[in-house]
Amino acid sequence: MLYCFRTPNVAEITMLGKHVQLLFKALNKPVESIPDQGAFPNEYMAEYIERIERAIAQDEDADNQKQYQELDEAKEEGEKIDVFEQGVSLKRRLWPILNMMKEALKHQEHITWEKVNPW
Repeated sequence: MLYCFRTPNVAEITMLGKHVQLLFKALNKPVESIPDQGAFPNEYMAEYIERIERAIAQDEDADNQKQYQELDEAKEEGEKIDVFEQGVSLKRRLWPILNMMKEALKHQEHITWEKVNPW
């Protein structure tokens, strides 16, 4: 399942459903049943940005430090590291939508989303 996010001054963003769940979790919104379409109103954009940045900071403090430590230890032991086995941080997953939200806030615009057919 794919979701497409749109606002006038930024290129549209398409995200996998499982990554949209991460976004909704960061925003303290229900992740069990994400609506097929909706909007992030501009009047709440600053709050949404703050919540995403807080979630990213918590993720970096917890998970990534452990992951980087394990990678450093593997390098020290001379192990070959497969970059595809490394996880993708929440920061990297949510950066495009965070940037979109900052631009929407700046231009006083809403962000809309809708579920799209991948075919």
